[in-house]
Amino acid sequence: MTAISADFPFKAHYIEVHGSKMHYLQEDHPHQIGTVLAEWYQSL
Repeated sequence: MTAISADFPFKAHYIEVHGSKMHYLQEDHPHQIGTVLAEWYQSL
């Protein structure tokens, strides 16, 4: 799996669930996040 670019323009958020660290995106700008993810997916 290809990692999302370090240029990803959103702050990383992490939470620990049952001892596992999970990354999530806070959806303050869902359209912008979706656009960036779609561009990343198309580059695979």
